[in-house]
Amino acid sequence: CVCVFVCAGLAELRAKFEEDKQRIRKLKDTRKFRPY
Repeated sequence: CVCVFVCAGLAELRAKFEEDKQRIRKLKDTRKFRPY
């Protein structure tokens, strides 16, 4: 059923979104220590 694929895709997108947020947070932290 299509719903299963949609749910799996949403979960994957959500996981990637969380990773991106953490990555951005790390970038902001490093930027604090080394302002350009």
